[in-house]
Amino acid sequence: IDQGERRQIPYEMESEWRGPTQEHNRCGKRAALLGWSAAQFRIWDGMRAIDALCEDPRVDPSKVCVYGISGGGTLTSYIMALDDRVAVACPAGFLSAMRSVCDHAGPQDAEQVIFGQLAFGLNHLGYILMRAPSPVLMCCTHSDFFPFGGALETAERARRAYAAMGAGENFSSFDVGGPHHWYESERQASLAWMKERLGMEAGAYSGNIGSFKSLDVAFSYSSADVALADVNSKSHITPAGKVTDRGYVLDIPGERSVYDIMREEAERAKSVRSALTPESVCKVAAIDGEAGWKVAAQNECKMPGLLVRRTTLERPDGVLVPTVTFLPDGADGDPAIVVSDSPRTNLVALVESLIAARRPVMVAELRAFGETGANRPSRSYGFCGCKDGDEEVAAMCIWLGRSLVGDRAGDLAAAATVFAGQNEVGGRKIEIVAHGRASIPAAHAFYVWRKLFLGLTLERPPQSWESLFADPMLDSRFANVVHGAYRFYDWTDLVSAPRPFAQGR
Repeated sequence: IDQGERRQIPYEMESEWRGPTQEHNRCGKRAALLGWSAAQFRIWDGMRAIDALCEDPRVDPSKVCVYGISGGGTLTSYIMALDDRVAVACPAGFLSAMRSVCDHAGPQDAEQVIFGQLAFGLNHLGYILMRAPSPVLMCCTHSDFFPFGGALETAERARRAYAAMGAGENFSSFDVGGPHHWYESERQASLAWMKERLGMEAGAYSGNIGSFKSLDVAFSYSSADVALADVNSKSHITPAGKVTDRGYVLDIPGERSVYDIMREEAERAKSVRSALTPESVCKVAAIDGEAGWKVAAQNECKMPGLLVRRTTLERPDGVLVPTVTFLPDGADGDPAIVVSDSPRTNLVALVESLIAARRPVMVAELRAFGETGANRPSRSYGFCGCKDGDEEVAAMCIWLGRSLVGDRAGDLAAAATVFAGQNEVGGRKIEIVAHGRASIPAAHAFYVWRKLFLGLTLERPPQSWESLFADPMLDSRFANVVHGAYRFYDWTDLVSAPRPFAQGR
């Protein structure tokens, strides 16, 4: 999807079309809200392609092979793991090790972000082991942004596993120098591996390994006798290469985009929701309200008419949340806790106005915002097309079966609990003032810990989740998404929904 003739955004909106990886993210954010993923659309496509291939009477269904590069290497890995019809597979430009990917490149696009896969033990090696002992040739390049070191580690583990199964000849790896690309040597080596493992040509791969790499010398696509002649330099299909008249499958009568499918499912899910409770919100958003926070550091300074208290909170797992509390002399107004998606230095005018109203104020920076959002080194590859640094953190939370929204809601509740316990506040209820993308975790905290809070004020809040399904052109962030949550609630429901005080906190 979102490649070639499979674009999912109408051509009349093409100025908003941002390229395949970013479009996969556009799809993936909405899919995640339903408990789906962009990967499952891709996997379904791949399996149906094999259906169509096997319907051709010229095809031997026992000799189905699959190979591809990058997103194609990702899909190859999925299909070989999940479809038993695949006899031989040659994924390229994807398989590494997820720790290496996180350390060196960060998560890539949405089709590679599957909820909870690390929590249930699925590393890249797992895609190979689910295929074992069927034949797999793993292709990789030395300077890929899918780290070569991780690829070597995974390949070695796969070799040992295949050897233990008595099928050592059915796994091999092929590597060449250079950046992320599908080189002629890899393609020819893959075809030869298929022929040899299918018993079609003895020694096709093993007898020629050294010769494949010489194929990359002076190779030119312009002289290759393949269908690439129908694709120009900008990857637009020429008239001779199109399957549909306009080169656009959405022109076909009855065709539905992934956004049509997700919108219909969102409407169905909303119609059968159960009554909302704090317990259900905590479960869906993976909110940990009993994390055992402690005060890691604290200092104070006295200014004319004002006490400033800096407090750093720490979870047992080492997560830090910095807070600054401003306590005006004779404060008698309602306390307020301020959270924002921008550095707290941008909140000076707001804080000054609250202090002038004689209100105690705490500014808390939720994780991956402000000070805690600046601790990841810059890199040439990050989460594809992301506009904010917390997208990488949000994607890794999804891998772990967690929610950055839920983690941030817990941060806010912990900070508010410490704030309420200060002598100058004396246990009074607190108003939350949330700016920008901090609004969504603030709404979760407000609903779950309603007894702690006086009210909730939102400035520049993101759009509702429902609006994302209604309009595919609206942009969003993975950091704003809770996996599967739309089947239970929209985040805006938490702002005004009646809360059963007999339950929860």
